[in-house]
Amino acid sequence: MSWFEALAILVAGVGAGTINTIVGSGTLITFPTLLFFGYPPLAANISNNVGLVAGGATGSWAYRHEMRGGIYGDKPYANYGYWTRPGMTIDEAVAAMPPMPPRPH
Repeated sequence: MSWFEALAILVAGVGAGTINTIVGSGTLITFPTLLFFGYPPLAANISNNVGLVAGGATGSWAYRHEMRGGIYGDKPYANYGYWTRPGMTIDEAVAAMPPMPPRPH
């Protein structure tokens, strides 16, 4: 990896992190950047997902006071994520399953 490549990926990562904190679409910058520099699509996708997990964890930590009621009063919708997690997990497991082969006629 050349210094230019490392610098471009670093700049794309910082830019994507900044965008993710505001609107959450930083992958639109990092994924094409990694593909442009020759990384396989699977490696680029995995590295983006690792970044999203880290961003989600730090974002949750940063907004913990607002989600508990904080300065904006009570937010009953703050716990919806807790109650929808089992359904989302099942949905992700089903989506990850390989497609069923067609039935013979």
